[in-house]
Amino acid sequence: MAAGEGYNDKFQTKLNKKWQQKAKDELHEDDKELDGAVQSLREWALQQQWLNTPTDTEYLIRFLRVRKYSQLAARSTLEHYWTARTKYKDWYNSGVSSDNPVILDLLKSGFYLFTPGEDSEGRRLIIERPGALRVEEVLKKYGTVDVIFQAVMCIWDVLNMDERVQVNGFLLLHDGTMSDTDTAKSYNMSTMKRCMHIFQKAYPTRIKGLHVYGLPLMFDALLRFCKTLFSDKIANRLHVHGKSMVSVYKYIDQSLLPREYLPDCYSGECAGTIAEVVDNMVQHFTKPDVIAHIRDLNSGKYRIDLELKAKSDVPSESYRKLNID
Repeated sequence: MAAGEGYNDKFQTKLNKKWQQKAKDELHEDDKELDGAVQSLREWALQQQWLNTPTDTEYLIRFLRVRKYSQLAARSTLEHYWTARTKYKDWYNSGVSSDNPVILDLLKSGFYLFTPGEDSEGRRLIIERPGALRVEEVLKKYGTVDVIFQAVMCIWDVLNMDERVQVNGFLLLHDGTMSDTDTAKSYNMSTMKRCMHIFQKAYPTRIKGLHVYGLPLMFDALLRFCKTLFSDKIANRLHVHGKSMVSVYKYIDQSLLPREYLPDCYSGECAGTIAEVVDNMVQHFTKPDVIAHIRDLNSGKYRIDLELKAKSDVPSESYRKLNID
């Protein structure tokens, strides 16, 4: 198919007027130039013999938004995204879908949550609860811890479908209160190095705050190691809160948190109980459009030909240094 041929998809944003204005002010999104910006990225993608990627507007716009409509930076993120998915088949493969019984089983443990609301800045909240999942049980049941990270990557791909996340970003709260030596069997330095590379270089998401709460002393070395992998901007957004939620409330609106993370005296809005958040996620994951999108991403028809890429005359290093925001 020739570049630009057959692309008449009518993208209609689901953002409200406030977030549309934010996209314009912060990300340089211009309604009059949006189609042209997407078309430029699409034509570049179609011209790369080493790259196979979806090229519809709804998909490509997330890469432009995260890089504030810099064509070179958006290309780099798109390249990193498909490079990761091509190299790490243990985490990305055709068996990974949002309605896969294994993925849903892991979701129901509550080890990884994204709550349904947004704060005054439009940011959503992810809560990592690795200790809620018993690694020994996962190994016994599935024979590998790779299924844990298949679920995590699937969650991030679903989250990236949300335009609020594309424009406003998200906050991440790592809850280490239940983590122990069992947890450490999957969250080792090698795995964390891969995760940090993927999330900082490959995913079209804006990390607006990273908060660590209740981390046991045994994980201090791992946290220090992870800090060395952060960009300066992400490092400046990292906050370690010890074992008290009081300081967390200064950064994360209580309305975003599940009931279990709130004081007994709190009577305002919240995300519901953890069980309700999980039920909401399962319902969302099993929507037809979500299932179709995740299956398409993991179908195997999209990838980077690493050997062909290595032979390419395009000097990709010229646009590797990015400004994460």
